[in-house]
Amino acid sequence: MKKYRIPLILFAICFYFVIYLTSTIFQSQLLGNILSPIGALLSSGIIFIFFNKFNEDKSIKIVWFLLCLGCFSWTIADILWAYYDMALKINPSLSNLITAFYAGTNLFFLIALVIYAIRDFRKWNAILLVVNSIFLSIVTLYFLWIVFLNKNVNMINIISNSNWVTTFTIILDVSALIGITIWYCSMNFRKIPLFQYITSFSTIIFFTVDLYWYYLYINKIYIPNSVIDAFYMLSFLGLAVGACLRSITVIQNKPLNVKYSKKSIRNTSLYLIFCLIATIIFKGFRLNDVVNFGFIFIIYVSLSIYILSAIKEHNVNLELEKRINERTRELIEKNRMLDILSKQDSVTNLYNRRYFVQKLETELVKTASNETLALIFIDLDRFKTINDIYGHDVGDLVLIEIAKRLQITEHKDAFIARFGGDEFCLAFHSNYGYQEMEEIARQIIDNCNKIIKIGLYSFKLTISVGISIYPLDAGDTTILLKNADMAMYQAKKKGYNKFVSFNKQLSTIIKRKNEIEVALSQVNYDKEFTLFYQPQYNMQKELIGMEALLRWNSPKIGSIPPAEFIPIAEETDHIVPIGSWVMKKAIEQIVKWNQRFKSEFRMSINVSPKQLEQTGFFQELQACISSCVAKPEWVDIEITEGISVEGAYRMTEISNQLKNAGISISIDDFGTGYSSLSYLKLVPFDRLKIAKPLIDSITTENFDQHITEFIIALAKSLGIKTIAEGVESQKQFDLLFELGCEQIQGYLLGKPKSPEEFEKNYFTKRNYSIKEIVKVSNNKIAITSD
Repeated sequence: MKKYRIPLILFAICFYFVIYLTSTIFQSQLLGNILSPIGALLSSGIIFIFFNKFNEDKSIKIVWFLLCLGCFSWTIADILWAYYDMALKINPSLSNLITAFYAGTNLFFLIALVIYAIRDFRKWNAILLVVNSIFLSIVTLYFLWIVFLNKNVNMINIISNSNWVTTFTIILDVSALIGITIWYCSMNFRKIPLFQYITSFSTIIFFTVDLYWYYLYINKIYIPNSVIDAFYMLSFLGLAVGACLRSITVIQNKPLNVKYSKKSIRNTSLYLIFCLIATIIFKGFRLNDVVNFGFIFIIYVSLSIYILSAIKEHNVNLELEKRINERTRELIEKNRMLDILSKQDSVTNLYNRRYFVQKLETELVKTASNETLALIFIDLDRFKTINDIYGHDVGDLVLIEIAKRLQITEHKDAFIARFGGDEFCLAFHSNYGYQEMEEIARQIIDNCNKIIKIGLYSFKLTISVGISIYPLDAGDTTILLKNADMAMYQAKKKGYNKFVSFNKQLSTIIKRKNEIEVALSQVNYDKEFTLFYQPQYNMQKELIGMEALLRWNSPKIGSIPPAEFIPIAEETDHIVPIGSWVMKKAIEQIVKWNQRFKSEFRMSINVSPKQLEQTGFFQELQACISSCVAKPEWVDIEITEGISVEGAYRMTEISNQLKNAGISISIDDFGTGYSSLSYLKLVPFDRLKIAKPLIDSITTENFDQHITEFIIALAKSLGIKTIAEGVESQKQFDLLFELGCEQIQGYLLGKPKSPEEFEKNYFTKRNYSIKEIVKVSNNKIAITSD
């Protein structure tokens, strides 16, 4: 229920009580018979509405439900009372049915108190509970004997001779009052919420008033619908108010601080004095009563002080024992911490490399004949960039988060370590094969690939995973680690978020690699190799050139992706003649197009490190340009980012020759390799080609967007143009335009095409004679004719 309605409910309760109190003061039978069930029903309804919404355990909800039933039982009794009195003209007090419903309220309330006591008092001091219960019961019963029964044994006979419901109800009232008294006197008062005060006080009013009602009833001086009924109604409405206030009170579930102390002795003594004073007020000063109360008081205080002293002495011994145990635990804990520090990584709190290798050797020996020991080797991709740009503090927090995610995904018997800077290892016993391990690797990748938020920064990391299994892949720890490491690097070559199992995957890859090596040694360049061309544009979507991309269709193996055969060609030195063939064909093609269509487009040609290492590379390029009658500015040489680092001095020499000849130079895949910014100063690049992996996630990952923005700003400050490759969506294009990128290449504006398709799509239109491509509009080339 909304909080602003609470004041309205409280106002309605107060308004009702004022009217009902007025009717009882004037002893209006008609108005009293009508209003009394309304008030009890109102209280029951309010409690029922609120208690289901309380955020508390089941036992407390049951307590409120019983209080609700108690009010509702009273409602039924009041309705029957009014019916008997007004309709049947029968004295309602003679009806056992009505009496039973009234007694139901007492029963429900008492059960609620018992449930609450069992829940909230379970940690009470046993000695406190026994001593206080005995003396408080004696004091309460003696007080009732004087005030309620007038020390008259005949009153007991009258009660016992009444119907069983009356006797039972009086017993319930006395039991409830004794229980509440024990609660108040025995606890050390903490800060109790207002609703709890109101609720407990309302139950005290009810049971006290009910006892007084029986006193009036037995003495035949009760007047229906008199002020005593208003006090009944006050107790019910008090419970309703307590329920209202509970709904807007935040509960701190702190246990009751209940222990035998001077405060509990004081509380009990004050209650005893209160009973003595009340006795004097109601029955006058009688010496024997005072003596009896004094006798009870002296016995209680003497016994309590003795018990308190014994408890203190016991507590001193316990405290000494506790301190000794604490000191022992501290020494044990310090030894444990020293042991942990020798095993743990200081950043992630995982095992460190040294201990992991030791434990791996131990576990390897313990491996049963029907078991395997699986090892997963994990490396974070491009993690160094995070440290370089955001600092090691942020990098450490990223490592901690990755460690947490690995711990969540690990096998229940696994042990995990931070193996190096951005490397992790995980190992465990099982009977798993490669299929099961690859499923675990896939789960690890999915978990680690979720966005990591560190302060204002968001990161989405990728990982590479290698899998090795003992005894399937290795017979000792060293080989097992080596194989997992090799598998991980093979996974890294495949791209991001990849996993490779050593035994299964690497054997297949090696076999495939051998097939490609054999095919490369027998390849017929002109029949099997083909050049495809992908257009390049400026940000006004005007065609400025194209990139030559090699394709290989082997008659024995079939179509082989460049990413697969180019690295093998590099390793086997086939890349040098292949590169010469590509360079010659690409230059011939740009000459054909530029001469035929009177254009000045530029052809981008990828050059491998092995080609650049050839002493005659520049002379070969120059000769090719001369033989094809090409302008040097029609040629753009693309080198990979790694080349500029590995052969900086050689590149400086070649780049100066290229620049002097008028040939432009681009650095390919900038932002993902091993670049050092200082080489941008050594080598006079004309253009930086932003790597496709950065462009792929530029619209979704702040990290890659910041890297791209940094590259563009850096290039502009050095007077170098930027081109983004792999642009596949309008969102990527718009963002690159906003960041200041100058040129783009990608599927958005054109896929790689054969020479014939490229010419058809970009140089000719139907039967028109084309002079030039003017501009691109709405992702389509607009063409003008003579």
